[in-house]
Amino acid sequence: MKLSFKIKNLEKEMEILSETTQKRVTANLLKVYILTIKRTPVDTGRARNNWFTRMGAAKTGGLERDGKRGGGDAVQESREVLSKYTLGQNVFFSNNVPYIRRLEFGNWSGQAPNGMLRRSIEDVVSR
Repeated sequence: MKLSFKIKNLEKEMEILSETTQKRVTANLLKVYILTIKRTPVDTGRARNNWFTRMGAAKTGGLERDGKRGGGDAVQESREVLSKYTLGQNVFFSNNVPYIRRLEFGNWSGQAPNGMLRRSIEDVVSR
C-alpha cells in the first residue's frame, strides 16, 4: 500500500506556522512577565521594578533601579527585549533583590502569599 500526501505550498504553510508560533510564544512570555511584575509585593517598590529581561544571559550584579516607577521600567524593558525575541533564543527573566526568593517561596508577604512567578506561569499556561 502506497501512502502519499499532496501538500501545496508546503514552505509557505511552514512559514505561517512558524510565525504563528512565534507570536504566541512571545505573547505568552510577555503575559507571564507582566503578571509577575504586577503581582510582586510593594513596600518601597524596589522588588517590583527590579525584574530584568535579557537575551543570552541573565542579569547579574547589583540593583539598577529604584522603586519609584512601580514596575514601569521592568514592563517597558520586557516589551522591548521580547520585541526582538525569536524562537530558539534564550531569554531570561530575573530579579536581583536579595529577598526575592522569600517573596516567591517563603510566604514572606501577605500581598503575594503564593508567590508571583509560579502563579503567573500557572495562570498563563492554564488559559
